[in-house]
Amino acid sequence: MLTVTPRILGTDGKKMSKSLSNTILPSDDAQTTQTNVRKMLTDPARVRRTDPGDPHKCSVYDLHVAYNAPDAQITCYNECVNALRGCRDCKDEVSVCISKNYAGYTERKESFDDDKIREILLDGSAKARRIASETITEVKDLMGLTF
Repeated sequence: MLTVTPRILGTDGKKMSKSLSNTILPSDDAQTTQTNVRKMLTDPARVRRTDPGDPHKCSVYDLHVAYNAPDAQITCYNECVNALRGCRDCKDEVSVCISKNYAGYTERKESFDDDKIREILLDGSAKARRIASETITEVKDLMGLTF
């Protein structure tokens, strides 16, 4: 499905991938998120804070589009284009937005112990096996393969 941000690049400007260690994970704490976002590449033409930027060439701005409120996105865009904000300010703001977005996930994750996770996975796999078995039986009946 196409979204406003169809692809978010990793912290190194390449495709985001755990194997490349360039991810921002929902399970990361606020400090880790901020550290990872600060590593991200921004508009290469913007060398100094006084240089106007182009948010469309900045992977950090894509995070703003994905995680920040629309009015904050507009502010970020205007301040970048007019050189009223530095890239680090932009990175710090979006890292807070990301952390807030994933706060519920992190809290919920911490409430599960290993036994509870194992129980959830076993229940899910049993349910999936039951549904798959019913589907296979139905398909065999429709194809006349039931003996």
